[in-house]
Amino acid sequence: MTSITGKSRHRIGIDARMYRKATGGLGRYTRELLHHLLPLDTENDYIIFLTEADLAEWDMDYPHVRLVVTEVPHFSPIKEQTTFLKELYAEKLDLMHFLNFNHPVLYNRPFVVTLHDLTMFLFPVHGNKKIHPLKKIGFNVVFRRAMKSAKKIVAISEYTAFDAEKQLGVSHAKMEVVYEGGPEPLQFLPGSKDMAQKYLGTRDPYFLFVSQWRPHKGILTIIEAFNQFKQQTGLPHKLVLVGNPEAATDEVRDSLVKASAASDIIAPGFAPEEVLPALFHYSTCFIMPSEYEGFGLPVLEAFAYGAPVIAADNSSLPEVTGQGGLLFPTRDAHALCEQMKRLALEPRLREELVRRGDEQLQKFSWERCAKQTRSVYQAVLEKRR
Repeated sequence: MTSITGKSRHRIGIDARMYRKATGGLGRYTRELLHHLLPLDTENDYIIFLTEADLAEWDMDYPHVRLVVTEVPHFSPIKEQTTFLKELYAEKLDLMHFLNFNHPVLYNRPFVVTLHDLTMFLFPVHGNKKIHPLKKIGFNVVFRRAMKSAKKIVAISEYTAFDAEKQLGVSHAKMEVVYEGGPEPLQFLPGSKDMAQKYLGTRDPYFLFVSQWRPHKGILTIIEAFNQFKQQTGLPHKLVLVGNPEAATDEVRDSLVKASAASDIIAPGFAPEEVLPALFHYSTCFIMPSEYEGFGLPVLEAFAYGAPVIAADNSSLPEVTGQGGLLFPTRDAHALCEQMKRLALEPRLREELVRRGDEQLQKFSWERCAKQTRSVYQAVLEKRR
């Protein structure tokens, strides 16, 4: 079949089984990529694979896009390798894009895979349970097969590409670095500060942490740094830990219970989307103390919402933060405390970081991400001719 320009139309599949908002960072990547890619590329036909839960939040309608609803959820080890495999083959795709490593290992038609990070290799612990040995073996097989069999690997940062080359021996030439984008900057109405304060139940200034409550996300470091901050300054600041407390390890729970500043720590759970931008904007600063990130999207959220940033100096965080924020040595609670004191006591520094953060944000856009991803598709499809 040919398009009105005379070029051959291709059938491109995209695994969007994490489109819904409840899936966190992978969901954000899926939604933003599709929202910018599908209106951009009308020269090809797209087949989008979703679950019923994802379909409930689908909000696009294009003549060159067809939806396939599957009963196979993301990360379903058996059905993903059997039922989903059959569904993919039934579509006779010219190219398939798996937006995460998990895919049917027997799928042998051309595909592209997005590599977000190597977290499950380096930090194989969920909650208080380690991954079962058999599950870990299966994960390794699927992951390595994706790296080996993909025609092209979309790495979301230079560091992720470097990490894959170093840890797994993936050829750098096989990878294309395509940065994610950030949110659009917002204008905050006068009542938004009251909304944030009402949600938190306090009018005191606060430091903000938004992440999973896993040890490698640096939550132990930020709790200890906050203890030191309160002991050394006596300032009225709170520490707001946004995320799911139920997912915390025993180590994290013990740290919270024993924290000398426990009475000044607020854990509101997951923040609603209508509140989260205001939580960023009115914070003293956003802190990302993670020990490892493939990208670090919350840093861009902070830039977009006008919050100063402090981040750990590891993995992709210096790459994404650039000159837009302050860095501190990973796991060094004392150094983090010193940076927190600077931002609590130096309003001009906060203003300067907000300005620099806005400049850094301009380097990342979902529109650019979509264009570069489309270029990856075109390169793979042209090689097939």
